[in-house]
Amino acid sequence: MREPGTSLTRLTDVVARRGGEDPAVLADDAEGLHRLSASELCQRIDAVARGLVARGAPRGERIGLFAPPSPAWIAVRLGIG
Repeated sequence: MREPGTSLTRLTDVVARRGGEDPAVLADDAEGLHRLSASELCQRIDAVARGLVARGAPRGERIGLFAPPSPAWIAVRLGIG
């Protein structure tokens, strides 16, 4: 869960409100073009953050992310905070 008032939180919420279904992430790879709308990206970010909290990760915990760049990577990175 993101806390109100943080700049990253404000940015993703503003993007979701203003962009809605507009593309927020476009990625092209061997499997084709992947598109995430602003609202989909925010939903994924929130899901990652909630999952971390549910697993007991306290605020400020260091979390490593080792994965190739992708739309999923972006959501996980932003969900970590």
